[in-house]
Amino acid sequence: MSASPGTASGSPTRRGSLNRDQRAGSARETALRGMLGIATLLLASAYALALLYLVLRGGAKVVSFTAYAMPLAGVDHEDVMRGIVAACFFGGAAYCAIALLRVATTRGKPWTARTEQ
Repeated sequence: MSASPGTASGSPTRRGSLNRDQRAGSARETALRGMLGIATLLLASAYALALLYLVLRGGAKVVSFTAYAMPLAGVDHEDVMRGIVAACFFGGAAYCAIALLRVATTRGKPWTARTEQ
């Protein structure tokens, strides 16, 4: 007769692992896991709210245009810097508009096929 592994004579048999409810300290483990989850959610929420606040505050400053041109402050090459900032801002807006146009017009045919018609 051949004995199955783990039940040979002289060797101890392996018992199944204990259920989580039967282990010592399982209630503490569950409570700590819940507290850790809550702390993680609170930290992530605080981070998201702080980031949203900064983005909205900065966005409000970006779009707060005036009806008159702001006078130059007398900084060297300020007019060049204003031109660069305007080119970046309006260039980015134009790039987004063209990207949306390409997505909208490439339903069935690729962009090159539509422009060559």
